[in-house]
Amino acid sequence: MTSHREHGEDVGIPLAPGVHRWLPGATEAGAEAALRRAASEGRRATALDLTAVVDKETFLAECARALDLPGWFGGTWDSLYDCLIDLSWWGTPRGYLIVARGWHALERNAPGLTGTPAGIAEDATAHWLSRATPMTVLLG
Repeated sequence: MTSHREHGEDVGIPLAPGVHRWLPGATEAGAEAALRRAASEGRRATALDLTAVVDKETFLAECARALDLPGWFGGTWDSLYDCLIDLSWWGTPRGYLIVARGWHALERNAPGLTGTPAGIAEDATAHWLSRATPMTVLLG
């Protein structure tokens, strides 16, 4: 990940666009603060709960639930990327924040699963940056 950074609980907000890793143990308090701050700044903020994810299907199902993906979401990696660079159903916020809770556990429990969604997040944040709309994805 090119914009990979480690953060503690007192991360300065607004968060820079890109994909950022949060240290285990610092995620909950920092994530809650980031979600509140992003919402107060007019950014669309949401959290994925990856604690029960065991495979690609459950990962994509959690994305569909948490991101309120539209009916045309096809349940594939390509479709997830297409949704993340569209987001028209989220209106026109000043930016986006996606917090992926349970990422560290997912890396331990299903290490082969995390590379593709991390890459999709990198590509989506780059897409939005090119349109001057910040997207931040926190992996914790």
